[in-house]
Amino acid sequence: MDHTTPEDKLLIQLLELQHNAIDLSEVETTAAKVSWAKGYPEKKEAFWNCEAFMWRRKIDMEKRKLIRNELQKILGANDLKNLDIGCGSYCYVPSIAFDCSKKMLQLNDSSLKKVCGDLEKKWPFETNSFSSITAIFVLNYLENIDSVISEAKRVLFELGKFVVVISSKGVSELHQLQEKQSKDQLTWKQEFLKYFDVVNCYDKEDLWFFVCE
Repeated sequence: MDHTTPEDKLLIQLLELQHNAIDLSEVETTAAKVSWAKGYPEKKEAFWNCEAFMWRRKIDMEKRKLIRNELQKILGANDLKNLDIGCGSYCYVPSIAFDCSKKMLQLNDSSLKKVCGDLEKKWPFETNSFSSITAIFVLNYLENIDSVISEAKRVLFELGKFVVVISSKGVSELHQLQEKQSKDQLTWKQEFLKYFDVVNCYDKEDLWFFVCE
């Protein structure tokens, strides 16, 4: 007799899905029986709750090291008051972690504090609260970009930095279900210029870095 719970079965299936050893429809069926995964993969919170268990496997250590080093160069000591939006299960610098996925936040052991909320609504932070904000691999998954950038401007100190990292290679077929934006580097820069000065914009190993003030 099989005593595997739906949650345990789902975790096994998610791992199998990463290796293309199972069809997505099987995962959907199991996810419907797990409270935090219902609606996977279409529902945003359910998708990212499931991704929480695989997220660290998707970005190799060398890439993480590169991003961490670049952020440290850009932010310096400013990361002492950094807000990491759409942080997932990992913060590259000491940060207040802000994400829509409770599972991602539960697994984030590199944050100073965890806040669960919708990035596309008004953020639960006071005006002029942070010296910097980082947005790593998140903006392309958000629909209301104007609202997000506006909120970043609001909660930053007057001379604060908004640092964005976006993959120039696009996302996987599965992630395309959640992707809301697919812009080139110049178009992203124009979005940021609505609210910020873009003081630096550069490519490094298939990543776009934007430094806004």
